[in-house]
Amino acid sequence: MNIISSRMGLLKPSGTLAVADLSRKLKSEGKNILDLAEGESDFETPGHIADEAKKAIDDGCTRYTAVDGIPALKKAIQRKFFEETDIEFESANIIVGAGAKQLIFAALMATIDEKDEVVVPSPFWVSYRDIAKVFGGKVITVDLNESSGFVPNVEALTKEFTKKTKWLILNSPNNPTGAVYTKAFFSELEKALEAFPDIMILSDEIYEEITYNGERAPSILTAAPKLKERSLVINGVSKKYAMTGWRIGYAIGPKNLVSAMNTIIGQTTTNACSISQEAAAKAISGSQEFFKSFMVEYKKRRDFIVEELSEIKGLSFAKPEGAFYIFVSCKDFLNKYKYKEKRIQTDVDFVSYVMDVGGVSVVPGTAFGMEGYFRICFAKNQDTLKEAMKRIKDALNLLK
Repeated sequence: MNIISSRMGLLKPSGTLAVADLSRKLKSEGKNILDLAEGESDFETPGHIADEAKKAIDDGCTRYTAVDGIPALKKAIQRKFFEETDIEFESANIIVGAGAKQLIFAALMATIDEKDEVVVPSPFWVSYRDIAKVFGGKVITVDLNESSGFVPNVEALTKEFTKKTKWLILNSPNNPTGAVYTKAFFSELEKALEAFPDIMILSDEIYEEITYNGERAPSILTAAPKLKERSLVINGVSKKYAMTGWRIGYAIGPKNLVSAMNTIIGQTTTNACSISQEAAAKAISGSQEFFKSFMVEYKKRRDFIVEELSEIKGLSFAKPEGAFYIFVSCKDFLNKYKYKEKRIQTDVDFVSYVMDVGGVSVVPGTAFGMEGYFRICFAKNQDTLKEAMKRIKDALNLLK
């Protein structure tokens, strides 16, 4: 008996989670696999944040909260954005969810009708496309290129806009490429969008402070202030604060959209974990000193990976300026090399080979909408990165 809806054919498993699950499975079977696939840091959540969660339990903060978030967390978000952008938002503009992904899901569910178009630069974070598709949206991708550092071209984006375009989805600093969009890009986009007043912009800024030039990545709110009333900014505590498992994301946007998202979340999870919300409020409003040491390590790791990959003939990449990923072309290895009489034809074959022979898990570019590449997450300790790079080099040297 087939009980699964036809809609499920539009929704594929997350490419990054699929690789991470396989890596965990192989590890449980006793295989030595180094995981450079899953997008999370090896850092522990800072102690003062964890202590706040323990205090929240002791204080009995274990009950339902308002769907859109506890007052302390929403006030911390308001204060953060005012300090960073000089823009005041009301509480009704802010919503908290069980991770940034839930908020993106709710936003697209609340707004997309059948055959509405969503424009997304490619490569893109794995979930944007499938979430839009499951609600009947038509996803239009705009291919980026390595030579431009994977930064979008405004003219190329606007060529894809039509009367049916509902959303433009942007992500800077970018997953999977590490690209950071400039103020000039957002200013040019702001001007171009004057001709398309009905297009909404979803700006995923969750890696905003993980940059390697010492400055926070430009936000659409400050770089393109005229777009404020039609922008939904997505953020969260997962990446900066090493709180991936705590599942707290937040969004700032137009009141009517936030209200619709609130209704959807109210009918699904009700509220994000009360204890995690208390910890997130402390994270955002408390000391940020710990992050300096985080960034020193991230930069060391970024520079090490760049140096090591540069030594491997046949691989190429754009040096990441933010986030903790590097997106690497393996095109020179496709259709040329064999392993066990099987020719490596796709990036999926390449990634499978690296895991099978090298014992290192990475994610194929296909998962991000761009074939012939793979993504490495370098937010791992130096010993792991050194061993992983040695294994990858050794595995590629075996290819005939």
